[in-house]
Amino acid sequence: MTQQALLLVSIGPVQDFIAGARTIRDLWAGSYVLSFLAQKAHSVSLEAGAKPVYPAQTSSSGLGLSASFPNKFIVRVDFNRAEELGNLAENSVRQGWKDIANSVKEMLGNYPDKNVWTGWDAQIENLLEIYWVCISLPSAQNLNEVAIDYKTFAELNLMLDGRKKLRDFESYQGDAREKDTLDGFYEQMGPVNSSRAATAEFWNKLGDWLAKQGTIARVAENERLSAINLNKRFAWDCYFRYLDLSVENFSLPSTSDIATIAWKQAVSKIAYANSVVNEAKNRFIAALQPFLKEINEPGQYNTFEKIDGMYFYPESLDESSGNLARWSPLARDSARHARPLLKAFFAEIAKIDSSVASPSRYYGILKLDGDNMGKILSGEEVVSGKPPRKPEVISQLLLKYTQDITKIAADFNGIVVYSGGDDALLLLPVATILTCAQKLKEAFPLDETTISMGAAIAHHKQPLQTALQAARLAEETSKERFGRGALTLSVLKRSGEELSAGCNWTVEVQENGELFEAFETLNEFIQQLRLGAVSPRLPHNLYRETVRLYEDKGESVIGSTEILKSEFIRLFKRHCEVSELDKLRDKLAVRLLQGDFGNFCNLLLVATFLARGGAEE
Repeated sequence: MTQQALLLVSIGPVQDFIAGARTIRDLWAGSYVLSFLAQKAHSVSLEAGAKPVYPAQTSSSGLGLSASFPNKFIVRVDFNRAEELGNLAENSVRQGWKDIANSVKEMLGNYPDKNVWTGWDAQIENLLEIYWVCISLPSAQNLNEVAIDYKTFAELNLMLDGRKKLRDFESYQGDAREKDTLDGFYEQMGPVNSSRAATAEFWNKLGDWLAKQGTIARVAENERLSAINLNKRFAWDCYFRYLDLSVENFSLPSTSDIATIAWKQAVSKIAYANSVVNEAKNRFIAALQPFLKEINEPGQYNTFEKIDGMYFYPESLDESSGNLARWSPLARDSARHARPLLKAFFAEIAKIDSSVASPSRYYGILKLDGDNMGKILSGEEVVSGKPPRKPEVISQLLLKYTQDITKIAADFNGIVVYSGGDDALLLLPVATILTCAQKLKEAFPLDETTISMGAAIAHHKQPLQTALQAARLAEETSKERFGRGALTLSVLKRSGEELSAGCNWTVEVQENGELFEAFETLNEFIQQLRLGAVSPRLPHNLYRETVRLYEDKGESVIGSTEILKSEFIRLFKRHCEVSELDKLRDKLAVRLLQGDFGNFCNLLLVATFLARGGAEE
């Protein structure tokens, strides 16, 4: 008989490590490194005799390029070997991280200024937070015989929470250097006790040297990175590209690419059918070639589809903005000549279809997370009349959902940064983010619970960290303000204005108990705005008129749903003369206008922003 145990291994830090990102490549790298290390630990455990529980993944095959393995896993082990396997998993993670760091260090070892190594090893060794706990199970002949009590999972997670609170406070001695410009936690590499001018010179020379090494990643002007973020930035170039990932010409889009992809597709169709538009497009691309050749950055190619979206914004080619100062006179001349040709290209497009006359400057970040997953795994949340599903079954369903997320994202021109089963992070064009969110909600496989999402709509030049934080806060709002099973949308306008609104996926009509899909109705409203059937001034005027009601009649009127519904219907009629939309009007009034009126107005304002493709008024 074998005394069994469940072993739970957790690898971090997660949010802080991932969020230290300037580019989508940084974001992907942080997610991928953690996913790679977690799967490495899982595989080592299985090879040593453990049996998978969650995720129920028996294969030790690689990840490919998808950060799809969660940072926590549970395996079934012989109780007498639990400590051995826990230490084995932890050591494999630490060694894997050191292997990545050493590969980057080897590349940087050719750089003549050895100040790059000051504090390197201390930062690398201080990063990881690895915890593991185990709980005993009844004895059995082998590791597959004993059914797992659902309460055991709850106890196991409580044990992990307790272990995390007893943190290992290892000594880390910083120094006088300024902090990393990405996350502000660890010190930047470079000389200690030097002037800012000397530090700037060190990083300028290092950036120029790195640009000549043939790496995909670069260090941008004014960036100052710690050992941690240098490893994230160059992990692909120095380590992952040499693994057997069966990947060629690996590249990731920029935020500008995500913002412009739908526009590029629409314009490509127009250019294919219209020779004048096609000629205008080709003139612009030809004029831009010397510039693209000199900047020589990943993704900057001489085809319309692959030119980075940044260079379809005239301001990016404007020498007066300072964007071109670092390039040669030849490259600056190329950009200067291409700029008026880009505007002429837009003018020709507008003659055919004014709705795509210029690209959107906004993109979306969508974060999703299954609700009450701890209770699902512990058997506390079940479908009425049905027994709890085994964790292995839940894991298989979520593994399939991970694959579905990737397929759905691709259908809507999105990319998946990470997808760990019940949680994921995606980047999407403004035009498709709402419909994609609906499809992901529909595909969620666990009917015991719901899924909550948060979306941030941000300008392509907005700091990525700011947009990520907005998406996280939006997801938290869905869970806390709307009680889970909801989507919250936050718009970060370039002007500095922020707009946020949300709603449960399914809303019950108070009058008759009818259930309906709220965002289907909102999407219908967006489509009518795009068609011009409804004036975009409706949300603004609704807010203005109801504020007048408040001032004239008092707070009690604002709290009266019936008065607000009547006012909305009156204004809708004024802003829409198409009688066929009466049903849409009534659906909005009866179904969405039931709770916070300010949230309702903001939903309509967000819908108007999405309908414009992110164009500022």
